[in-house]
Amino acid sequence: MISEPTGKKIKIGVISYIEKEGKQDNYRLHYWNSSTSGDVKLTAAGKTESVSVGSSYWSGDSKTFTIYEAVIPDEATGFKFHIGDRWFGSDGSTSKYDTVYIFNYSGDKAVYKKS
Repeated sequence: MISEPTGKKIKIGVISYIEKEGKQDNYRLHYWNSSTSGDVKLTAAGKTESVSVGSSYWSGDSKTFTIYEAVIPDEATGFKFHIGDRWFGSDGSTSKYDTVYIFNYSGDKAVYKKS
């Protein structure tokens, strides 16, 4: 039996055109709390989703995102996606969100949601 890592599971959706840049080996989810921080690699979930990230982007039309997962420590209070030194959007709070969608629309963006 395969054991699941323990911690908070975060779902990450990366829009298709960022996927096509081919930097998947450098995808990381940064996490932190008041006493620790770190990065975890993402695991491909093997699926895509068609999602609207809100009316401010593409008139609310759905876009295709490749889905990844990451497990961060239970004590983490925040998280943020990055590719090397390229950071996306604002910080996500683990008490409010467990999903983030990554895209570029007049800058690198992150839209956080609760599943």
